[in-house]
Amino acid sequence: MAKREQLYEPWESRTSAHIVKCRSWEHFIEEVRLPRWPGTRLFRGQRDASWGLVPSLFRRNALQHASERENAAKSQLDRFRHRVRGLPSVHLTELSTDEDYWAFGQMNGLHTPLLDWTGSPYIAAYFAASDAIRGGFSVSIPRKGPKREANGYFAVWELTPDAMIVESRPFSVIKVRPHQSIRQRAQDGFFTKLEDLDQPDLAQSPNGLKHGFLLRCFRIPNDDLIHAMYDLSLMNVSHGVLFPDPIGVAEEVNYTTSTERDIRSISPTVLFLDKSQKYDRKKKKKVQREN
Repeated sequence: MAKREQLYEPWESRTSAHIVKCRSWEHFIEEVRLPRWPGTRLFRGQRDASWGLVPSLFRRNALQHASERENAAKSQLDRFRHRVRGLPSVHLTELSTDEDYWAFGQMNGLHTPLLDWTGSPYIAAYFAASDAIRGGFSVSIPRKGPKREANGYFAVWELTPDAMIVESRPFSVIKVRPHQSIRQRAQDGFFTKLEDLDQPDLAQSPNGLKHGFLLRCFRIPNDDLIHAMYDLSLMNVSHGVLFPDPIGVAEEVNYTTSTERDIRSISPTVLFLDKSQKYDRKKKKKVQREN
């Protein structure tokens, strides 16, 4: 038990988020199956494990105070609400609240105070792994595995928003209405919206459990990007499924064409047997030390 607990460490000493240091993709699957707290489990994938949880509206500006962020959000929403009216694909009867407009904008590329989440850890892992590959991490894997970069991990975040009953939280959870987006329905999509703008990074929110939520960050080695994508394809988690439209299908075909030679070049021994043998050797050494 003592060895297992060493896998967990604080994200930072002043926060309640925890890092789960996964040795491999298979280790991630083992860990994510184990709920650490009762309640709803939401997941978010990010290609770089060093990134926090900052909504797109607050990533590239120098807003220092909550009042500035609040004004920026109000201005952004007012502009979007004004410009989107009258467009042929927009049904105003389905956009009755600010949250409806924010969710609609988020689904169409608007910078918002929202973060995307999904109810599936595997969908989150797909977004993280595929973004890491598109972001420039090489998928060409030699027999002994790729050389790990300085920042060689992708991440799956887990949020339990209702871990405890409290009066208020620094965010609210928005469930996407099924009629609003076929993509979000396919992705089992949720959004979180920051309510406390003093801290725009949810990962840096202090004392999460006191505010009723729990955060974990699973760090998965980039060495296992291809392993992850291979397994996810067997689960039928792909761009064409998560984005059920011509653009999504085109992205899936592009990815398959660009990586199929890399996947064919990797023998099953490299994908699976070498890892299992390596872990078997570790277990034998551990038993020998204990004896």
